[in-house]
Amino acid sequence: MYNYATIKEYLKSMIPLISIPPLLMAAIAVYVAVSYTLMFIRRNNEPEHIWFALMCVTIALYDIFSALLYMSPSPLQSIFYQRMQFAILACFIIALTWFIASLVHINASLIYTITLVMGLFIISGFIIDSTYTLNPYNPYIKQFHFLGTTITYNEADPGLVYVLQYIVMLVTGLYLLYKLFIWCRYGEIHIKILFISLIIFLLASFNDVMVGKGIYQFIYTLEYSYFFVILSMAYILQARFVKLHKEIEQLTFSLNQKILENNRIQTSSNNKIKKLSASHSEKIQHIVEYIHNNYLYAISREGLAAMVDLHPDTLSRMFKLYTGKILPDYINELRINHAKDLLTSTSDSIVTIAFKTGFESLSTFNRAFHKILNTTPTAFRKQNSKF
Repeated sequence: MYNYATIKEYLKSMIPLISIPPLLMAAIAVYVAVSYTLMFIRRNNEPEHIWFALMCVTIALYDIFSALLYMSPSPLQSIFYQRMQFAILACFIIALTWFIASLVHINASLIYTITLVMGLFIISGFIIDSTYTLNPYNPYIKQFHFLGTTITYNEADPGLVYVLQYIVMLVTGLYLLYKLFIWCRYGEIHIKILFISLIIFLLASFNDVMVGKGIYQFIYTLEYSYFFVILSMAYILQARFVKLHKEIEQLTFSLNQKILENNRIQTSSNNKIKKLSASHSEKIQHIVEYIHNNYLYAISREGLAAMVDLHPDTLSRMFKLYTGKILPDYINELRINHAKDLLTSTSDSIVTIAFKTGFESLSTFNRAFHKILNTTPTAFRKQNSKF
């Protein structure tokens, strides 16, 4: 008969205590991955969900292979687990890059370059001679005591290929940290949380390199730092969803208010339009259509009047009667709405955007922007841009 102490010692020999936390975190990562995969299926226009799910998959796999590595009795048996760890780390960097790129602007060619380089490291780790990757005949066994427990890492010493992979991952992580730092200046609290978690991840990576090379004795912490990454990114996605939901509620409320307002003024507006003859209404409608198709170019009141054979003053009066707005304000609103899109979706300078949207000078653009939105282009970009 086995007593409780015997069973406990048997399980302890089969599953070291150091292997239990990674396995628990792997289970959490799998659950989160499934949840956000389902979210992506329902909202496939938001790619950040699938990249986060893929990151959780890589985290779960890394934690599982970490636990298996800690169970290995010798470097010869742990080589495969180590090799898988390096491959999964490269996959994690790929998914992390694409995830952050879905939140802040990163040049597309750089994203593809990072993906390609990490892919090459994955392939190299399995096909290049073990002398340059993980040589079972070059073990680096580490054993020390931590919190009353003896921890043994039966590992092979990483070769040149994996040392280079560590360096490239570190440089990539620092670059992503820089991009997040730029975005943090705009006051986005959820980006700040991701920024902090990425710092923790990089510090854990640095610790693992130092421990792996025997610079000092400590436990590997990378598998634990993943937990902070999961929490921060899950918080970001949840915060964005809640923000979107609140914006929809606000838009719905505003729309209802607009409908009520429009109902009140509809009769008045119809009466004003009726004051125009059928031929004049047709002419103004033609002018409105022309403006919507050409507002990015120079438009003059005289030119529009000549198009429909009206005196410029008559055109202005009829246009105000038909639209409720004076001609310059109507054109400027279309241009400013287009400028808003360029400010939030491109890195073009403000003066470039001013000319792209049909304004003849930066000062004219700034005045029109402030008149319509009660803010400056610079302030609007800081609050809304992805750059």
